[in-house]
Amino acid sequence: SASMITDLPDVQRIEVLRGPQSTLFGKNASAGVISLVTKEPQFKLGGNMEASYGNYNAIIAKGYITGPLGENVAASIAAGYNKRDGFVTDLGNNTKSNERNRWFTRGQLLFEPSSDFKIRLIGDYSRIDENCCAVVNLQRSPGVGPSQIITNVLGGKISDPANPFADVTYSNFPSTNKIDNWGFSGQMDYGVGPLKLTSITAYRKTKAITNQDSDFTSGDLLGRNYQNLRIDTFTQEFRAATDWDGPINGLLGAFYFNETINQNNQLLLGNDFRTYADYLIRGQSGGAFTLPQVEQLLTAATGGANNYIGQSFVSGRGFTEQYRLKNEAFSIFGQVDFKVSDRLTLTGGLNYTHDSKAYTTNNVSNEVFSAIPLSSPTLLAGAAQVLTAQTFNQRTGLAPTPANIGAFA
Repeated sequence: SASMITDLPDVQRIEVLRGPQSTLFGKNASAGVISLVTKEPQFKLGGNMEASYGNYNAIIAKGYITGPLGENVAASIAAGYNKRDGFVTDLGNNTKSNERNRWFTRGQLLFEPSSDFKIRLIGDYSRIDENCCAVVNLQRSPGVGPSQIITNVLGGKISDPANPFADVTYSNFPSTNKIDNWGFSGQMDYGVGPLKLTSITAYRKTKAITNQDSDFTSGDLLGRNYQNLRIDTFTQEFRAATDWDGPINGLLGAFYFNETINQNNQLLLGNDFRTYADYLIRGQSGGAFTLPQVEQLLTAATGGANNYIGQSFVSGRGFTEQYRLKNEAFSIFGQVDFKVSDRLTLTGGLNYTHDSKAYTTNNVSNEVFSAIPLSSPTLLAGAAQVLTAQTFNQRTGLAPTPANIGAFA
């Protein structure tokens, strides 16, 4: 969806076609097609402009101009700007969130040396760079939950669930939402009598970098929720269509699609998360355990083979993901219309699509506690034995010998 942020002030028409449409448009059209068709550059000077202003200093301006560059060459350029102040106050870092800051430009060239041959070139670029998006609380956690722990123990603040429309939030740093989107395409149309040949070549690139303090509090629980996304798409289409006066006309086409997606994610803990986890453990155990005690217990349960002491929920550790997807497809499609009478036309079509995907992923978690095999019978037995040894003398007054512990257990 981020690759469709560009406004189109030069739209000629929008076609909404019921599915299936794969016999006319190749790949990914079986459910129907929404086709946005922009105006070709005109050989007559013209254009339009639109501007508006609203609250929070909202400014939207967009325009389009077209005209001839020569006897057989015409051009057009469209551009737009969309900016608005944020309306959510972030008291955690004294900024405004949910702002608008985006712009786009789109240019076209049309070469038409004859009525039977023309070339249309299109290039566009758009960018988003915004602090978005804020989250407010609608309900407080029950019992000794995260809201109370953050507010009462860590000194952090959260939005008031009783007043969600105050448009106030808390975070440690402003969100990052940077998206660059650009592409170009070239279309050639050549007519030979009643036969029209069309070739469309296109390339599109999307880059998106996002980061957010996703615990939505001023407590430093999640230090980073980061994504770096790259999408590269290339398509090539060939079509041949007839326009005979006779009752039969048809279309035959081929479509090639090649896309690569690279995505890197990070979800890392902040400086307060270890303390946060400690109070969660205290609450869940009724005050019987603290996080350091649990780490010591599990370390002793392994006989010191694994040292968990001081290693759990450390700032900067967490989960890192790397994904790569390569999608390649080709489609052959065709359609025939047979005009039986002025009021009756029979249509038939066929489509063949071959679609292949190659997918790789590399996911790494370096957070120690999440890797502890807490369901391991051996670890549980060792922990039980250590726990019994630690409390045996207090409960029985006997020496914690193996025989005494075994009998007590």
